[in-house]
Amino acid sequence: MHSVPLNRALIPACASAAALSFRHDELYVLLQPYQAEYPTRLREHFVRVLRRRLDTPGMVARVMLSDDCDEWWDERAGEKVLGWAVWRRNGRKEGWDEKIWGKDNWRKDAHLAPHPRSTANSPPPKPVFERFALHLEATYITTFHLDPSICPTNLATYHRALSSPVNPIADALSPYDNHMLLEFLAIHPTYQRRGVGTRLLSWGIERGDTEGIPIGVVGSLQGARLYERMGWKDVGYCIVDFEERRLEDRAMVRWPGGGNGNENGYGGKGKSGGME
Repeated sequence: MHSVPLNRALIPACASAAALSFRHDELYVLLQPYQAEYPTRLREHFVRVLRRRLDTPGMVARVMLSDDCDEWWDERAGEKVLGWAVWRRNGRKEGWDEKIWGKDNWRKDAHLAPHPRSTANSPPPKPVFERFALHLEATYITTFHLDPSICPTNLATYHRALSSPVNPIADALSPYDNHMLLEFLAIHPTYQRRGVGTRLLSWGIERGDTEGIPIGVVGSLQGARLYERMGWKDVGYCIVDFEERRLEDRAMVRWPGGGNGNENGYGGKGKSGGME
């Protein structure tokens, strides 16, 4: 297997893998309880997620693809999307590598695939406009409840939790001028527990250690075990109180070099509400 930057051509396969990966996830079951009646909606959600991340400065999506060295390689099927991860870098932009994280505002990153509407005489639309249009699309769908698979009450509860001033990851990372966040890690169910997640996480770990910055993540009880093995430490809990039940995820930070943060006066554990 090998990883490549996300491009537009890979978005459909990545969205399909994510829909299969998250359809039984506790959070998505609560937010989209009517997936059975509307089976394509979760995949459409991830198409929008990936399109927004693709053209946003400070965000990098890496995709793991199969190759002929894998035991599950199928020559007739060719390369398959095994999983993907999205990383976000926050902080002072003068300190980051623009080849990795991109430039702000008017840009056309080299790692992006050519836009399907671009021609030799007609340059692609500027990503800033595309990002704005994608934001409007997502807001329109949410505001007017155009996705029938979503429970509006649970979605509103989740958004309130996101805006909570109590945030264990933000508190833990506040001493750092720069940090990274792992926004998504999606592994196709067929290829889980085969090292795909470890390989995807390794990219972000290498970036964090190289730049000397910590990495935050909110992990489900199941997913947190992988993060723990890869050096993340607990800093608290992210809690959302839905009507059906309380969702309690682990807020975790990986300090530069895999330390515990205490050597620099950071780290610690606590129990608090809110969600990054």
